[in-house]
Amino acid sequence: MNVNVSDYFAGDHWRVHPSWVYCRYHYLEFHRFDRPEDELRHFLALMSRPGWRWSEQYEAYLSADEDVDQEPDCGHRTLKYDDYYCNKELMQLLVFDAKATNNSFRGDYEENLPPRARNLAQLYGIFIRFIATQSGLTRWHRVNVSKLADADDGVIFGNLHRRAVNEPWYKGAIFQNEIDPNSISLTVSWEAGADAAVTASMTLSPKDGGKKAPAAVLGFQMPMTDLFKRFIALTSVTTNPYMNCSNDWIDCYLLDQNGYVVISETHNDTGQFMGTLIQEGATMRSMVGQGLYKSFDIYDYQAWCQVVKMSNSANSMMEPLRHVGRMLVWFLLRLIWFATQSINLPGIHGKAPPDEDLPDPPPPPIPYLYFYPCDQKRTLYMLNETVAAKGVTNHSDYCSKPFYAQKVTHTNLLLVVVDNMYPTCVERLDVTPVSILPFEYANSTADRSCHKIPLNALKRRRLKSCFTEHPLEHEIDDCGGASQLTISLLLLCITVIRILYAFA
Repeated sequence: MNVNVSDYFAGDHWRVHPSWVYCRYHYLEFHRFDRPEDELRHFLALMSRPGWRWSEQYEAYLSADEDVDQEPDCGHRTLKYDDYYCNKELMQLLVFDAKATNNSFRGDYEENLPPRARNLAQLYGIFIRFIATQSGLTRWHRVNVSKLADADDGVIFGNLHRRAVNEPWYKGAIFQNEIDPNSISLTVSWEAGADAAVTASMTLSPKDGGKKAPAAVLGFQMPMTDLFKRFIALTSVTTNPYMNCSNDWIDCYLLDQNGYVVISETHNDTGQFMGTLIQEGATMRSMVGQGLYKSFDIYDYQAWCQVVKMSNSANSMMEPLRHVGRMLVWFLLRLIWFATQSINLPGIHGKAPPDEDLPDPPPPPIPYLYFYPCDQKRTLYMLNETVAAKGVTNHSDYCSKPFYAQKVTHTNLLLVVVDNMYPTCVERLDVTPVSILPFEYANSTADRSCHKIPLNALKRRRLKSCFTEHPLEHEIDDCGGASQLTISLLLLCITVIRILYAFA
């Protein structure tokens, strides 16, 4: 049965991973595409034509025996302008995922919604449903029953979340599935604020031979404000006044597995780490101290630090030729000045008018960011599922307000109820990276970060194979020094000689 695979990629509500290569031409300068989706459509059309064949980026050598002392044979094949290469396994998996998800994301989703699902979507304000597969394919649907469906904000879901398996909600759903297969993961963007959109996602893990593996992640998005209304309505149905979130003296939070605020009465706290909140830093410290959250130190030995510096020509190191060039320019200007002095100009031109402006002050230094390599350390936190299931309250060893925290079943969330009528101390837990300096130790028993010592300066062994190109060479913006503006010493010398000859 002949099927046109391009039919599985109809419309514009789908994206592929922008960093993955499905099929690509060797000579990109002769084949340019505006988007990865256009490039994929082009090769899908080629696949349906006669004569299609799968080709690899680096073809294998005909002879495996090669003398190490001889130069690699780089000219065994000449590439044509229309030669291409494909990742066959990835392309086949992409077409399979597109076929499996095509019917579910085609047409008007609202028409096929059951009444119960329609009411839930309207109750929570759901405005996007999506699916992302392991092949890098992302599909989405606008749910028309939401009040946000008619708002044309110009933001396309696929342009913001097109990296599929590399998206935070994709990784979070898989991690949550390992803890509880029947649970969902709810996340918000970092420092999202009052306009945050909550992303709820779960994993699809088919079984084969008694084993399962994540094949896709599906979910939906809803406004944080609508979820907060449902949260207050549900938590207000209680006979315990100390757990009623509708009371003014009770602050309720929903935290994710890493301690970030998903739901808060102060909407601007959404997306913030709870340890950085002014009033709740001590509460986070108490939860960490009681083992509700575990702390982990992460070291980055290839970090990129930055510092604000002021531009100033006095601190620049110039080459000797630059000094010579400036000397020649000074000499040329002196010649021009002597030439003007030898001409008898009217005296009126030499008088300064009384209202002449003062010289302009020198421009202030311009601040700029200076980047340099450094080592960084940051402390992250992970929810202890065992302790969270039992619940934790405030302890006398810590200066936090009275609170109660417990896991929300079948989710990655932690419910934290705080009594704000009590005083608290000022505590702060940061998750931002800090720069660290290498230390020297006489032994290896100290609990410090490890720094690699350069043992030798030996040269690398030459490559056995032939590599004549780099997959990222088409992204090079500048090549060589042709874009720099430099002084031509030859033209400057000729100009000086002509001036001297004219006044001789």
